Amino acid sequence: MLAQTFTLNGVLYAATVSPPVSSQFYPSQAGDVTQVATSVAWNPFREVSFTQAVYGTAPGTEAVPVAAPAAVSGYLHALAAAHDQQGCTASASVPVNPASPVATILGQSVIGQVCEGPAYVYVTQPTTVAVFEWVADVDGALWIARYSEELDGRSTPVPPSITLTVAPPVAAQPGGNSVPTPAPTLQGPEATPSTPPSTETSPASSQAASNAQLATTAARHGGSPTNGNASPAPDMLMSSIGLGMPSWWGGSLCDDNRYFPATGTHASTLGASFQGLVACGPRPGPTGRTCQSFGSGPCVEEWQCVELSLRWLDQQYGQTPYGANGSQIVTKYPGHRLTMVNNLGVRGILPAPGDVLSFGPTNTAGHTAVVSAWPTVDGNGNGSIPIIEENASATGSGSVGISSWSLMPGNVGITPTGWLHDQNPPASASHSPSWQVVFWRGSDGNLWESVGSGTSFGSPSRPANNTWGPMWSAPSVAVDAANNEYVFWEGANGALMEAWWTGTWNGPANLGSYSGHMGSAPSAGVSSSQQNVWWQGTDGNLYEAFYNDSTGQWTGPMSLGLGHLDSQPGATDAGGVQFVFWDRGGDLIEAWYSGAWQTSDLGAGPIASAPSVAVDPTTAAQWVFFDGQGGGGVFDDVYSGSWQPGYVGGGASPSSPSATSPGGEVDAFFQGTDGYLYEWRHTSSWQGAYGYPIGPV
Repeated sequence: MLAQTFTLNGVLYAATVSPPVSSQFYPSQAGDVTQVATSVAWNPFREVSFTQAVYGTAPGTEAVPVAAPAAVSGYLHALAAAHDQQGCTASASVPVNPASPVATILGQSVIGQVCEGPAYVYVTQPTTVAVFEWVADVDGALWIARYSEELDGRSTPVPPSITLTVAPPVAAQPGGNSVPTPAPTLQGPEATPSTPPSTETSPASSQAASNAQLATTAARHGGSPTNGNASPAPDMLMSSIGLGMPSWWGGSLCDDNRYFPATGTHASTLGASFQGLVACGPRPGPTGRTCQSFGSGPCVEEWQCVELSLRWLDQQYGQTPYGANGSQIVTKYPGHRLTMVNNLGVRGILPAPGDVLSFGPTNTAGHTAVVSAWPTVDGNGNGSIPIIEENASATGSGSVGISSWSLMPGNVGITPTGWLHDQNPPASASHSPSWQVVFWRGSDGNLWESVGSGTSFGSPSRPANNTWGPMWSAPSVAVDAANNEYVFWEGANGALMEAWWTGTWNGPANLGSYSGHMGSAPSAGVSSSQQNVWWQGTDGNLYEAFYNDSTGQWTGPMSLGLGHLDSQPGATDAGGVQFVFWDRGGDLIEAWYSGAWQTSDLGAGPIASAPSVAVDPTTAAQWVFFDGQGGGGVFDDVYSGSWQPGYVGGGASPSSPSATSPGGEVDAFFQGTDGYLYEWRHTSSWQGAYGYPIGPV
């Protein structure tokens, strides 16, 4: 069997593993706190890793003490105790005895241990794994070798054969330190033509008139016309929302005014930052590390990997800190706002900036990080994703690999299992007779929009050149019969915010706080006399606030019950009847109000995103859109006397689709895996997906 090589601490090693796992090892970066190399395969899950702990150091990914001579039995005991606490108990089917399991680590034949139990290889549900472990004391370091396999219904795991040696230098190093990073390509669900098919192309005179009207419409919103080939507006390339310094730091960067007196070591930034989130050190922290309360919840150790992710979740989403190690930060998430996403290797299913990753399904501590930029990925699903982290790399930055749409260890060195995702879908609505407005939360945290018709959209602009951020949620928009626009979003401290356009922009207005933070972005609908806003509460129920034109007052927020919602609601008002849709356990749920609320389970699933609904003004048909589970693409369910589920087109995205119908057509907008705006367009049949140089949205 061909040995696979990797480099740790400047030394080239060769590993031979049977049964084999994959053709590549992913080692951590030189200088990282934890020196580990991992090889992983999926479906079923198999993983082998080698962790080196030089005397006087401790790997941050394991619940073990500082490495020291003659500490092999102590390490084995600590690992077994940590696994036992996680539910992986000593295996009866493979007894630990001199015959098995045995591994050869740098010339030493060592006896190990094995446990069986649940592991969150897929973060939404546990699966049974067998974990084999060995510890060797060689040349001033303790080595942990681990082989894990998903049992997949089998009762008896097969002890693997593992050998690790120092490799002679070679010119080419298969499976070495480098992770291929292809050149960035614009990614969408399918091929993305920049112009519509010839059947939709207008004659020159009609197109000129259309462009003139587009210029007029776009100009009233402060934009300018463009088409599918234009470049994104420079302002949209801004990448910093600037969360500001956490209040519990007391005005000192990285809490140094408190950290230094407590430890005798100064705290400072490692260099990496993302939208105001900074990675702090030292790494690892000195003995007597401090633990810091964020004002509520359990104390969090500075500067462990978990501190960074919990600080981001607190500042960005208002999530009170909770007890979890790095491998549990996703599985133990107690909120409703973010969605747990499995690393299943499905086309288009990738993390977005701001998503929180967990690593190490069979590690005893694991790792966590925050995604800091859009993935760089080619059409085959190969590439990488930048991350910001603590207690790992010297700079506070690293990258996760992507292979055939599966997340791989990259230069972190341990296996990613899944992530917490905040959908940031665009919001769309129609002007009579044929204009569309699309709004989104920009990468600068402010409200952005584009105005268009057909497949021509104006350059991105901030309404009234606003600085209305930071927005804590994606926006929602509704347009009344007079073409007035009403845009809602969650603002700072959980307040429901509104801006409205009646020839000029007004607002934003603070409509009141909702007991901390809202559980989801809002969804809006308007009738001739009333504005309605719905959202998912932090308790999982449906909430509503509404403005009555005749009284001139807002009512709410109020809980309508009707839970549990498993997604942001999608809503509209059609002929004075309010319709609200959401996901519950993979089914599409509908609620409608006409004197009293009624609900119905439409099935139509399994669905994997918040739904969005539009009513065709020509036929009065309701069109509901959502992503299918497993990355199956965009689906719809259409009501015109009876519900008719259907398939729109392939390709998943980091956001749910947003529906609109300007008359004579129905459109579904969504955020692509590159962060830019995409559209499926239906006239007599579905066409697209069209990609627009508008974003990142």
